[in-house]
Amino acid sequence: MSNGKKAIVSMLVIMMVMFFCVKYSYSQEKPSEEVMKKVIVKLEFGEAQFTNLKFGEFTITNSFTSNKNNRYCIEVSYIVYYIHFIGNKMENDRRYSFEKKGNRWYGWVGWGPGEE
Repeated sequence: MSNGKKAIVSMLVIMMVMFFCVKYSYSQEKPSEEVMKKVIVKLEFGEAQFTNLKFGEFTITNSFTSNKNNRYCIEVSYIVYYIHFIGNKMENDRRYSFEKKGNRWYGWVGWGPGEE
């Protein structure tokens, strides 16, 4: 029985250390490439239909999780083709940041001040 008490006390100590030492935040996970593309389309084209645009290239050149606001930040080079207008495309090299609140991803153009 004393081994059982030691195990319970050890678990309680571990749980207390985790509770007081671990910083809680919205999320530290990274969005999938498809989620990033959908957020970028919404940011750049408003409420345009994702099906009307096609990414010909999507290359993340830099990525990190911000220590200041806990957002996942990327620098990306991409080409978007407009399906309705054959031959029209937009090339872009921009910075974006992403944050997950609950089950939904949010995005912003840029990384935020001091994140260069």
